[in-house]
Amino acid sequence: MNRPSFAFSRLSPSTFVVQYGADEDLRPERQGPLVAALRDASRHGPLAVVFVVGAAVRIVSMSVPTFWLEQVEPLRITTVAVVSPSMAVRVATASFGAANALLGRALRVKPFVDEGTAIAWARAAAPAGS
Repeated sequence: MNRPSFAFSRLSPSTFVVQYGADEDLRPERQGPLVAALRDASRHGPLAVVFVVGAAVRIVSMSVPTFWLEQVEPLRITTVAVVSPSMAVRVATASFGAANALLGRALRVKPFVDEGTAIAWARAAAPAGS
């Protein structure tokens, strides 16, 4: 399946799917259009985000979770699913969930290997009205 390297779509008023195909796609400075879309949507309620991280991404720079830790509350993100075949990316996802828990946030975070399963989980865990 041919997918753009970095793209996002809105599955419902409160659920987004983000596609990352390469390491550089995850860089915080590339997230402007996504953050703007999430900010706009968050005006209407809390959000669920499914990040689909391609096989070419084998490791996550510390700048990525640090950036998203700062975005969770202002963007009203309550549910995060991360899909990746990489064990390192899935471990980084679990660590991101733990960091949010230590901060006392009620953020649901879960790693997946299957996109369909992740989307179904995010939709079920998403805020009411999604």
